[in-house]
Amino acid sequence: MITGDSKETAVAIAKEVGIFDPAATDLANKTYAGGEFFELERAVQDELLTSSNLVFCRAEPQDKQRLVRQLQALGEVAAMTGDGVNDAPALQQARNVPRRFTLLRPNVAHAHASARAHAHAKDDTQKREARAN
Repeated sequence: MITGDSKETAVAIAKEVGIFDPAATDLANKTYAGGEFFELERAVQDELLTSSNLVFCRAEPQDKQRLVRQLQALGEVAAMTGDGVNDAPALQQARNVPRRFTLLRPNVAHAHASARAHAHAKDDTQKREARAN
């Protein structure tokens, strides 16, 4: 998961949506802010990308592109969602890809909040319809 949110917010969302175990406490080697991940040796990066769920927060557009390229080079499928101009390069780059699915979400907090709001609105509508009948 890639997001512009703070590390604390990103970890909370990752736990809520099942990327991380809600009881997990030591996520230092699974959560990276800014360009921290790229300071690791390439072999370590590749191992982490193919063996575990990771969260990237405070990510810059070039970080998103670099991750998409790296995932593709590893034979992974990089799927990208985004709602900003800074997401466009990585969105374009993620189009033609084969094998396993890795989801990169630069604004997962917004998407998650939207999904919750939609669910609440649907529940409210169903309750009103039930009362009307």
